[in-house]
Amino acid sequence: MIKKLKYWLLVAALLFPLTPLVAQAAYNDVTTIDGTVSIVLPGNGLTYKVQNSLAVTSFAVNTNSIDFSMDNGSILEVTSADRSTLAVTNAGTCKVENSCTSGQSYVYVSCTAAQTVTITPGAVNSCAITGGGGGVSSGGGGGGGTTPATPATPAVPTVSPAIPATPASPALSYYRDAQGRWQSGTPGTPATPATPASNFTKLLRRGSSGNDVKQLQLKLQELGFLSKSIVANGIFGLATEKAVKALQKANKLSQVGFTGPGTRALLNK
Repeated sequence: MIKKLKYWLLVAALLFPLTPLVAQAAYNDVTTIDGTVSIVLPGNGLTYKVQNSLAVTSFAVNTNSIDFSMDNGSILEVTSADRSTLAVTNAGTCKVENSCTSGQSYVYVSCTAAQTVTITPGAVNSCAITGGGGGVSSGGGGGGGTTPATPATPAVPTVSPAIPATPASPALSYYRDAQGRWQSGTPGTPATPATPASNFTKLLRRGSSGNDVKQLQLKLQELGFLSKSIVANGIFGLATEKAVKALQKANKLSQVGFTGPGTRALLNK
């Protein structure tokens, strides 16, 4: 009796951790690993992978489609291990390439301007492999006598009950944070942290780096001379130089592209 009790306790201990996994499974599920996103689409319950999503600012998961907010230079690749068709709409001037193999289907989208692109997946094995396949050939050998054809059985009409429409699921939205990771929330640019009080004392120019350059970039973004889509990374590059020149031009200073005394005085106001 004791041996049997120990056996059933061991079985219960092994099965117990599996229970939450079943309870947690749900449609509209999105998981992220190192920038690669796995999406379970509510409309068909299939999983799609978003990878190589360079400069894609946000995306929203709908019942039967996914909307991606693309920008100039955005690159996107979506794959389906179930070989679903991946129809692209609202592509505008974006370049779209579709491919279907025996193992997966994928679509590649690259854009040179801001555009909201919609990808609508199809059913399992709905994509067609490019190229010719083996046809079905028919032929007869010679032989005996002719067998009279059997007349076709007339079709029996059937009436299928109407399937109620699946209620639409609310769209889930995602955006990239400052570290390039996908976060759930309202599409758009996440809130910019407050910029500390300015105190620029050094001459900063192209090639400079460090926290002083990062504070300069944040200040230029606050003043509207540097796009907030550019990450303040502490490296004084071409974009930062152009922003400094724009600040100098707007304030009638020589457009030298580095932070001299007059430019620092403006920044410290």
